[in-house]
Amino acid sequence: MSDELELKYSIDDVSAVEAWIDGAFPPLPDQAWHTLSIVDRYFDAADETLSAAGYGARLRKIGRRTTLALKSDIEVAGALHRRLELEGPATQQLSPEAWPQSKARDRLLELAGEKRLIERFVVRQRRRERELRVGGADVTASIDTGVVRVAAIEAGHISQLEFEHLRGRRAGLQRIATALEKSGLGQPDPNSKLVTAAGMAEKVSRVDAEDLFAEGGRKVLRRHLIRMLDREIGARGGDELALKQMRVATRRLRATWRVFDDGFKGSARRAFLGQLRRIGQTLGAVRDLDVLIASIPDDPGLVPLAKHWRRRRQVAFDELVKLLGSKRYGRFVDRMLHFAETPGAGVTKRLAEVPVADVAPITLRAALDKMLTAGAVAAGSGDLETWHALRIEGRRLRYSVEAFADVLAEKPTRDILRRITRLQDRLGSLQDAVVATEAASSWLDGGDSETTEKVTVAVEKYVAKRHAEITASRAGIAHPWRAISGVTFARLFERALNRPDNDSR
Repeated sequence: MSDELELKYSIDDVSAVEAWIDGAFPPLPDQAWHTLSIVDRYFDAADETLSAAGYGARLRKIGRRTTLALKSDIEVAGALHRRLELEGPATQQLSPEAWPQSKARDRLLELAGEKRLIERFVVRQRRRERELRVGGADVTASIDTGVVRVAAIEAGHISQLEFEHLRGRRAGLQRIATALEKSGLGQPDPNSKLVTAAGMAEKVSRVDAEDLFAEGGRKVLRRHLIRMLDREIGARGGDELALKQMRVATRRLRATWRVFDDGFKGSARRAFLGQLRRIGQTLGAVRDLDVLIASIPDDPGLVPLAKHWRRRRQVAFDELVKLLGSKRYGRFVDRMLHFAETPGAGVTKRLAEVPVADVAPITLRAALDKMLTAGAVAAGSGDLETWHALRIEGRRLRYSVEAFADVLAEKPTRDILRRITRLQDRLGSLQDAVVATEAASSWLDGGDSETTEKVTVAVEKYVAKRHAEITASRAGIAHPWRAISGVTFARLFERALNRPDNDSR
């Protein structure tokens, strides 16, 4: 581990800066400028474990050599940056286990463990570099100009001047800083390339109204895929919240394919939807049993039912762990990450040149119409299946609004999502009660060996209580439904679609 000390400046005129350095600090015969082509690949775990621990992680390729670097800020004061740095040999594959042993690799594995590493962005840069001898210090001056790319999309350009202290008196850096300040050619930059590029990456990762329709969908797919992977380790460990969130992310991935359906070829959808459906069903089997188990009150008569559901949960969880640890799942994630980071892949000719702004209103109005139709059917029916159908259409509308949220007016969109969520919560409580009633009744009818008279009475009381919850939930749906089916919601919806130019985010 080394203690790195350097000055960083943002610059505009690269040629002028190079000329100024040569004028202010004339080169010796062995201090000529040389040029390097550098590719920096910044990465983290899906849950940003490394960032949370205060580290920036990078694979740097110069020629045929790839180096891993882990850096952590100790002190930043204007242009002066002091950091801890670990470096070691690596390859371009994000597989630390396959890299040569080094302190950098060991620290990375200590922090990230088995978590999958995800490329955040790539900086391709041209570096002009030379050595200086200033005030008893050996310093490397480097002028970097580069392009930041996220999933092969250009996010912005970087121009940065750095002076890295190698050895000798550190006062030499202060002499350089004073001289450069007088020149007016650079502004002290408190941000590293990682921080600057991360800001650009975040901006370009949002869906823009002018994005081509399929490419907007690709951004949303990548966003939810990373969220799914973010919860993978926790789900494998049995964490209930991680399981719930991974299931939600999987649902959102499937919903994104539906929302952007016309933008992608059927072959592209089929390549991923089948496996996503399987992942969702396997997660759902565990999650549904978690909900059932949590609903059982502390009653000795319900212990046999709880034991039965826990046994089923263990079987379902074992299936989930097997699935998430399979080579098939690993290949699916690799393929989908590649698809989500490859502009133009699987795009239909019909919508290849159509922007998001042209399609989003049509898609959202169609989703709203389907939900309103489902609501009208449910309101006039006593069939619980119709309420479940309304819940599905409401969820689809919510996911559709979320997919296009970046190009909608912020305030009405927030209100729309709040109203839909209230309805979804009510419908979710209704469905949970229906599932619990059916599951408990089915177990009772199955004649389990532990079904004594005491147990039968307890389960029948539990079923009756859940029936009462069904009645209460149905009655409680009226208010949140009025908040969606009325004129006010329709106006909110149109305000969200007609985002004014001055609607800042």
